[in-house]
Amino acid sequence: MKKIILIVLFLIFQSSNTLAEKIKINVWNSYLTPPFYDEESGLAADFVQLLNELATTYEFELRSIPRARLNFYLSKQHQGIVIFVNKLWMTDENYIQYLWTPAILFDQNEVISLVEHKVNYKDPESIIGLKFGAVRGRDFKPLNPYFISKAIKRIDVNREEQILKLLIKGRIDVTSLPRTSINYLCKSLGLKGKLYFSPQYLYSFSRHIMVTPSLENVHLALLKVVSKLNENLRWQSILKKYQLAGTKQDLDTQVDGC
Repeated sequence: MKKIILIVLFLIFQSSNTLAEKIKINVWNSYLTPPFYDEESGLAADFVQLLNELATTYEFELRSIPRARLNFYLSKQHQGIVIFVNKLWMTDENYIQYLWTPAILFDQNEVISLVEHKVNYKDPESIIGLKFGAVRGRDFKPLNPYFISKAIKRIDVNREEQILKLLIKGRIDVTSLPRTSINYLCKSLGLKGKLYFSPQYLYSFSRHIMVTPSLENVHLALLKVVSKLNENLRWQSILKKYQLAGTKQDLDTQVDGC
């Protein structure tokens, strides 16, 4: 009996040691709106929980912070990973210093107007003279020269839902929002049937995990996880929950909430 008790105690000790030896890694999410973040829930929280299940050597700790604070941490060479990064917001010189996983999500910026005042986007020339709603600080590279010249009037607000409210009130003519956000916003604001999506989107992009340079072993572990992510049933459930695109082909589906 004593031998059995000793064995049990040894196993408990070993188990606690294994848990204690997990390396804590900061996970930064700078998207502070749904579906990415909703207090203690949302896509970021679900994704980090999945990472902790799949990459057992590490304990990933989510920190949802404003983009300015993230930039500060990176400038001070704090170590961690950044989730759902769109490479379009990285300059060439910044891009090469970080480690990257393959794409975990695919996204595109839809061009959105009202059903009764449809805007069919073909190129920037096709929306000259219109009022374009944008989140303050967000970059739209194809349109920037037209904003500068005032050929397209840019109206900035702080949050994506404010843009859609301006659109409904007729204070702007058109906007562009990422597919990952629009479905949630349509449902939460009761906009089903009111919005028109141009057949031509503004641009498409992919979202990745960005790893700071000193975390090479973390990067290797994440590469293994991401390589099998689309085979994971839990990940498929998360994609379905938030109506996200795990492949480029998934972007062809209609935005359900609108």
